[in-house]
Amino acid sequence: MNTNFMTLTTLVLTLLGLMAGCSKPATEVAPAQPTVNGAVVAFPGQKDPPELRLAEVVAASERPVELAGRLVWNEDATARVYAPFAGRVERMLGQVGQSVLKGAPLATLSAPELGQAQADVQRAQADERQAQRQLERARSLVEVGAVSRKDLEASEADQARAWAELQRARARLAPYGGTADGGGALHQSLSLVSPVSGVVVERNLNPGLEVRPDASGPALFVVSDPRSLWVMLDLDETLLSRVKPGARIELTTAAWPDETFAATVLHVGEWVDPASRTVKVRARVDNSKGHLRAEMFVKGKIEAHDGLPLVGRLRVPGPRPLRTAFRATAHGRAIVVAGGAGPEAR
Repeated sequence: MNTNFMTLTTLVLTLLGLMAGCSKPATEVAPAQPTVNGAVVAFPGQKDPPELRLAEVVAASERPVELAGRLVWNEDATARVYAPFAGRVERMLGQVGQSVLKGAPLATLSAPELGQAQADVQRAQADERQAQRQLERARSLVEVGAVSRKDLEASEADQARAWAELQRARARLAPYGGTADGGGALHQSLSLVSPVSGVVVERNLNPGLEVRPDASGPALFVVSDPRSLWVMLDLDETLLSRVKPGARIELTTAAWPDETFAATVLHVGEWVDPASRTVKVRARVDNSKGHLRAEMFVKGKIEAHDGLPLVGRLRVPGPRPLRTAFRATAHGRAIVVAGGAGPEAR
């Protein structure tokens, strides 16, 4: 009886030991990793792994920021002409497209206020001469004791006020055609002249038109130098840190598809448009050939000032994380092979 019990117990313990040994997990064998040998990448166990991806590694300057914009007049070389007095247009001298020099007449107005300004100058001249004669008379009378020192001081003050009024009247008239000194004949003919040298690019008046200095509306004339233009570009706010003043821009336009135009960033706006979430970038473009026109739509490419280095951390789109083998070649390409938990550049 005891012998049979001991035999049964030994058999049960043996079976339990075998069951326990079967429940231990089998040791996992690490998958073979691709290897890089010179310009050759070997993939153990398979010839063409489906996870293979090719990605191009580029420098920051090869990945420019692309912007849309339009050309406008260079405001540093543009002048807008308005009427300083109310009047009626008598003659038209400047035509759109005409080249003019600084001071060249563009139109002639009949302005009654100009005649009034000339009369003010002549009146102020007469008052100043009268005040000067009274001052000289007072000085001579003071010397003989005929008048008091107080009368002399009053004459000096009157002469100073008359001189100041004459200077004011002359200053008001001087920019619009002379000083009316010497008692010359008064006239109402006012010439509108160009403040800068350039080309008449806009005209908004006709003969016989009544104009006023306080009227709202466009300038009567716009004169600009079209050899230099501004370009206004819309920059997405997420790219703001990548564009700085002084950056070079390559512009293209549908009118000249095979030609690029060099421009330089002058200013990056201080505020973001709440509707488009963009920032205005202003640049200057040379137009000495005359190919470009104001209000023309353009596309610009700006070289980024920052970005990824030539070889660094890389993310490649695919169905699974890629990292195992990575090699940059002389042509700027990299090979990345799946097989890890995340992207990694080696």
